[in-house]
Amino acid sequence: GISAKDSLGKVTFTALAAPTDNYVVKQLPLIVGLNTVSIIAEDNAGNKSAAWVESVTYVEAKGSSLINKDGGTVSADDTTRISFNTGSVLTGVNVTITPVANSDLEKPTKAGVTIMGEGKLLQPENLVLHAGADLQIPYTRLDLDPDFDGIPNFNESKLKLYYWDETQWIRTDSQVDIANKLVKGKINHLGRYAIMQDLSVTPAKVN
Repeated sequence: GISAKDSLGKVTFTALAAPTDNYVVKQLPLIVGLNTVSIIAEDNAGNKSAAWVESVTYVEAKGSSLINKDGGTVSADDTTRISFNTGSVLTGVNVTITPVANSDLEKPTKAGVTIMGEGKLLQPENLVLHAGADLQIPYTRLDLDPDFDGIPNFNESKLKLYYWDETQWIRTDSQVDIANKLVKGKINHLGRYAIMQDLSVTPAKVN
């Protein structure tokens, strides 16, 4: 087996051989700004590699833009994007995209529905979009496999966008673009959105 150790803990693979792709994956919580990561590889015989040290600058995937009655687009660095149709807003409004940690999202109560990854807060919150907009939120292979065991915890074909209406999560009209790892949907409100695995039978939609 092989393992990778960092200051936050140890990741161990029980297989006798290295993973077939020769990659060991661990997601590290980062703070905004400069982070220093140190990793030492160790095999079952106790042989250790020299420390690998790398500096990583973490920038939150935020976006902001002024949208008027002619429509427009707001994008964040992680490719989250809102495309507003003409007439969606009646006067100029500054629209922002901010990430929301998974732990800060209300848990869905509907059976078969599970939040995947972080959410997005689109502000001004609860702003009604008179002509609607298109929203896309990206996801990664780490979102699909949060326990890093090589077996996805989420089924990509079952991913949907959900909107928090202050009392419950409501499923939007959405579809998944597996090739580009995006979930895309039609929305008519700003607010909190999240990608969820939906194994339920009867969907509900935003009206």
